[in-house]
This record gives sequence, structure tokens and C-alpha cells, in this order.
Amino acid sequence: MEGKSEEDLVSLLQRSFRLTAYEAKIYLALLKGASSPKEASAMSGVPLPRVYDVIRVLESKGLAVPSSEGWYRYVPPRAAAVAEIARIEEESRSRALKVLEAAELLEREIASRERVTEPLYLDSPYQAISLAVDALRDSGFVYITVLNVLHRYESIVETVASEAVKLGKEALILISNTAGADLKISVEGVELVRLELPLPDSLVTSGRAIFLFPGGTSGVKGVAVSDENYVKLLVDTIRKAVKKYRAS
Repeated sequence: MEGKSEEDLVSLLQRSFRLTAYEAKIYLALLKGASSPKEASAMSGVPLPRVYDVIRVLESKGLAVPSSEGWYRYVPPRAAAVAEIARIEEESRSRALKVLEAAELLEREIASRERVTEPLYLDSPYQAISLAVDALRDSGFVYITVLNVLHRYESIVETVASEAVKLGKEALILISNTAGADLKISVEGVELVRLELPLPDSLVTSGRAIFLFPGGTSGVKGVAVSDENYVKLLVDTIRKAVKKYRAS
């Protein structure tokens, strides 16, 4: 407990293990050696009647187990952390499934409507990811050109490329020579091609081209273009550059 005040440790447990103040205080009392409800109450300041309820909650959360002495002992913090991480991952999976179910329902609602074709202006990396993945449904590929912005926001590249692979689409990452040799983007099943690029950072499918540049509160701004002729010209340019690279 050295180096941190009691208040700091309670706050830390509340944030990281998602405990109430009483739960955090009783867990700390167990760590200090409390071997009975009265000792736990005295050490923590939690009223004795509440100690009995709180200890059962800690047990359900994997932070306390019955002891051979007739009360409870603490579960070591590292072991408790593993249990908490597993719970977080399970909750995340469950939430992800609910998000996907809701999305599928909403997609059916708009399936008969025409898609927006005018340029869209973006103000976050998540908008870029959403628009790129949306365009993948009607495209057989995504070409990702990495220059400056996407060099710093590798998560955009990896997310879009991974989704393309899941959907059975072709994914090609074109890396500018100026992006440097320290690029760590790696997505299984996706080819990386290093060449001089005439394009800025972009996510290109057969129906949409999303250009990204620095700016905004998130650090990424952009514009998504759906003009059929322009996008076709862009795709042809990329394919010619890649073909030339592979032939060299």
C-alpha cells in the first residue's frame, strides 16, 4: 500500500475493477488482513450491517473467497484482474453482437432507398472506417494508400483491411516510400506494396474514395467521394501502379 493514500487506492479500484466505494474499502481491508466482519468494518469504515452484503458481492466478482477460518480472504490482485478482464471481454462480445444485430435490422429498413452520392466531409477516424466498410458491401476490393495520416493512425488501416478479409474482399495496402521503414501494419491475408504514390492517404473501393488529412479535434479529417467516373479513374490509376510494381 506504500506510495498511495487510502483514498487513491479506493478510487483506483472503483475505476479499474468497477467497484463501489464500499466494495473497494472492504477489499482493501481484506488485503490488510481483516479476518472478521468486525475487523473489516473497523478498518474500512463501512457500517457492520453492510459488510455482510458487500463481501458477498466481492465473492461474486471474484475478489474474495471463503476462508478456512470461517470468514473470507482476498483473491490476489493479479488473479482478480484476470477474472475482471475476462468479464470485460465477455461483455464486449455481447455488446458487439447487439450492435451488429441492431445494424442488420436498420440495414433492412433502408435497403430499398437510394444511397447518398454527394461528397461527405468527415471529422473522425471512426467515420472513415464506417464509410469504407459500408462501401465494401458493394465492392470486391479496398485499396488503402498510406502516406502520412494513415501512417500515424494504423488502426484505421488494420480495421478496414481486416474487415475486407472477413467479407472475402481483396485488400491491398499501398505504402509510400516516404512513410518510412518503421511501418508496423500487418494484416493476415493482405498484401503490402511499397511504391511511390501519386495519391494522399485514402481508402478506395469501386464505389467510394475516402481521402484523409490531418485536422479536427480527433486529428483526422476527410472527404468521401462517390462520383462513379472519378472513382473509376482512381482505381485504374492504382491498378496500373501496382501492375508496374509487380512487373519490376
